[in-house]
Parts: sequence; C-alpha cells; structure tokens
Amino acid sequence: MQLSSFVWLGPLMLAAASTGCAANQARNGQECTPLPDGAELEPSARAGNLAGLFRVILVGTSADYSDQLIEGTLALHPQDSALQSVALPGGVPVTGARMPLYGSLDAAIEQVGGMRLGSAVLLDPAQPGVAVLEQVAQNETGSVTSITMRVGSDANHRDMVRFDGGFMALYVKEITPGGFRGTWASGVRGPEHEGYFCAFRLRNAADDEA
Repeated sequence: MQLSSFVWLGPLMLAAASTGCAANQARNGQECTPLPDGAELEPSARAGNLAGLFRVILVGTSADYSDQLIEGTLALHPQDSALQSVALPGGVPVTGARMPLYGSLDAAIEQVGGMRLGSAVLLDPAQPGVAVLEQVAQNETGSVTSITMRVGSDANHRDMVRFDGGFMALYVKEITPGGFRGTWASGVRGPEHEGYFCAFRLRNAADDEA
C-alpha cells in the first residue's frame, strides 16, 4: 500500500516563539522554565533518542492563558520503518525528513489554549495521537535539525492530506539526559495560542521491552 503524505507546511513549520513567562513549578517538584529567545536544537540531536515515557508540563503564555499550567503524560514509541517516510502531496519525498516516533499525549491541552484535533492518545501508527517529525537541512553554516511533535489523530492521519485546518504542535529546542523542552503553538492559520513545555523522562523505551 502506498503511503499518502502529511502536510507539515505553513504555520507548523514556523518555530513557536513564546518565552518571557515566570518559572513554573510542578507539584512533583520538577521546575519548568522557558528557554532563552532564539534557542535552537543542536544539529546532532535526533528524535529517535526520545522514545520512552515522560511527565510533561505545558505552560501558556498567550493573553487568555498567561501562566496557566497543565501536567500530563507523553509516551513515545519507535515507528515502523515502513511508516517513517514523509512526502508532499503527489508523493514527492521531503528531503531530510522522517517520522521515527509516534505516541500519545494525555493532558488537558484546552486549558492552556491548545486545540484538540481528534484523539491525542490514539496509539495507531497510521494515525497516532502524536506524530514526531525530524528534519535535517543544510544551510551556509552547516546542518540544522528540527523536531516537531504534532498532536491529534485527525491531523496525523496518513491516508488524508490536510491543506488547512487547525494544528497543535510541540517544537523541541533542547534535549538533555533527563528529558527535553521547547515551545508549543496551536491555532488554525497561524499560532493563536502558544507557550513553552518541559518533558521529564520517567522510563526509557528499552524498559518496556525488558
């Protein structure tokens, strides 16, 4: 079966800039703070290293949700090799792009302004609650890596090409041994609500296979 493409273009490809909010403390004592403006992911970073189970904190910075905080659980699993391809409408492959992980996000994203596009917890590799896109591109100074986690099974359906509609995405900007953090944005034709997030590792993917 030929795999149809995702459209990861338009507002989803824009880095979400949303810092400037005070530090926030989760009830388990783990602090989530925004990265400095302009922070970018290391070129050597790879999304495949993020498989596992995480406690995630999302903080809103938009006017209607300023300083609102939610906690939840993010589970990321290795994607089948046959489902890792990324293509434009018409089947043209996107150079340097792949989807190495899929998973679920169990969190009340509406409470910080996030749009719910179908199920965020569906663990179907062909239309997951979370789809992880990794892109490696070249510029005049070397390679640039981006990792985007798109939330919502309706937005991640491999048999449907979406030209418009809403989006909810997490943009990874920093990876550490204990997890990762970055910014998030949600809207229809552009970011209408945004903020920052932190994901604290609870379990590695290898622990589930043991």
